[in-house]
Amino acid sequence: MKAVLVFDEMPRGCVDCPCFDIGDTDIMLCNVRDPYRIKDMFVRPSWCPLKKMPEQIKGKYTLTGIETIDRGYVNGWNDCLEEIENETD
Repeated sequence: MKAVLVFDEMPRGCVDCPCFDIGDTDIMLCNVRDPYRIKDMFVRPSWCPLKKMPEQIKGKYTLTGIETIDRGYVNGWNDCLEEIENETD
């Protein structure tokens, strides 16, 4: 089963990330990667497991749909993103 952790904005580097930690021996660690050693805490490494949140689909609705995408798909996509972003439990 997958899970989602939503930050208000994507960290620019490990030092801005809440998953960043300094271990007992002053080694910089990423706690998302079972702790994984960080070489440069000011950049987001290529192996970073964080992904950008997809954008909502915008467009003009017509009787036949939105461009080549079905209106039901668009509504479902946007509703799903809103549910993830607005979850407060």
